[in-house]
Amino acid sequence: MDKNKPKSNSKYHAPKVYVELKVVAKAKDLATVVFDVCSRAPKQFRGDLVPRMRNISMEIVRNIGRANETYIDIKLVRDIESTLGALKVIEKQKLAVLEASGDFDVALKEDDFDKLRVFILKLAKAFKHEEKVGKRLEYAHEALNLCGELDFLLALAMANKAITVAQRERLAGLIEDVKSMIGAYIASNKKKYGYA
Repeated sequence: MDKNKPKSNSKYHAPKVYVELKVVAKAKDLATVVFDVCSRAPKQFRGDLVPRMRNISMEIVRNIGRANETYIDIKLVRDIESTLGALKVIEKQKLAVLEASGDFDVALKEDDFDKLRVFILKLAKAFKHEEKVGKRLEYAHEALNLCGELDFLLALAMANKAITVAQRERLAGLIEDVKSMIGAYIASNKKKYGYA
């Protein structure tokens, strides 16, 4: 028994520890730096430009979080694929019987109908699944678009001397990192869920 492990008299399991995605952590770093840089901006920019940059940085974090929290049942995808495979096997068996016997009145067994019913129910769930994947990708794309908007506002802020060149370069690097990570997140989700 591990001495460092706390003893639990409870019959309940401890809650799962939330592991933050790297892209979420990087977006939070970006927002933190934006807030820091904006706090040093001249007062004349604190009415419109500064709040806009702060809000966009928070929206980036929010949209990435919303994308990640959109629940996708990966088991459903695998289940549909296996059920479809089983139905293809049944179809091949029926065709083999037809070719061998020449009897085109080969009846489907009750078990075949059950498999077909299950498949249809799974397909109905799959349509909802497709919507959720689309929503997840929509949130991620919105975060990507907001990165571009923030980048533009930072360039505008630098041109108007609201932020320094060094601050702009630091934020530009963070934005590029976040954009790259969001792009990888989108590609990974498209591949994982078979989204075209």
